[in-house]
Amino acid sequence: MPLRIGEDASSDLPAGDYVVLQVQDEGEGMSADVAERAIEPFFTTKGTGKGTGLGLAMASGFVRQSGGRLEVDSKPGEGTLIRMLFPAMAADQAAPREVLKAPAADAANDAQGVQHILAVEGQ
Repeated sequence: MPLRIGEDASSDLPAGDYVVLQVQDEGEGMSADVAERAIEPFFTTKGTGKGTGLGLAMASGFVRQSGGRLEVDSKPGEGTLIRMLFPAMAADQAAPREVLKAPAADAANDAQGVQHILAVEGQ
């Protein structure tokens, strides 16, 4: 069942139904001041060369572009909960999606340097 956001002034989201995706860990958690800045681009608590501070900022940007919001709830010693709220859409409201087909891989494309690369960074 979707989460219902009301029309109260405290919400920066339009009233309606939202789908919530949550990711939770049981790690060290963050202090309130760190959690408040966690989605800022390039904010990191890691030392030089140990991280860019872009992960949560990029996730937040994606959620915002989708019409939603990313929330961070963390307490030192208790872990962190990341909550992503996406606007819900009934199946009958969805616009038909155009199916995109990948170009056939052939020697001509390879010779021209046309390739697709998926890069995933994790720890």
